[in-house]
Amino acid sequence: MGLHFSKISIVPILLETKTHTRRFWDAPRVKVGNRYKCRTNRFSKKFFAIIEVTELYREPLGLMNDHQARLEGYENVADFKQSWIKIHKGWQPSRMVYVVGFRVVAVPVSLRADFGYFMGLEPEDAEKFWNTWFWGDPHPILSDMGCKRL
Repeated sequence: MGLHFSKISIVPILLETKTHTRRFWDAPRVKVGNRYKCRTNRFSKKFFAIIEVTELYREPLGLMNDHQARLEGYENVADFKQSWIKIHKGWQPSRMVYVVGFRVVAVPVSLRADFGYFMGLEPEDAEKFWNTWFWGDPHPILSDMGCKRL
């Protein structure tokens, strides 16, 4: 089993500025201490990282604070909420969610070659993105994707 993330989560997860995720699950689908492959497509065998779950708990969505939003890769709750509404088509503060804390323990050797696939970029754009993001100034594509360094 793996965990699925949107492509805008790839870079923050790899840079470890995103270490938590909130999920609408009826029951837990992960266990603390177990490792899971991170994918952007549930039907693909390709993955961009292996994470280890470090914590798991439930809470109402509306209890989130700015510190927790930063752990999710956002600057504040307002930014998180805006993104959540875009993905889930609404905001229900009383809705119970599972909060999954994690750390990256490995990335596949093929990540650089597969980066364009995950990001939806042509190979030459993926190479430029990879080089500027990981070795230099942030690439402008990040702004278009709503992704930023913290």
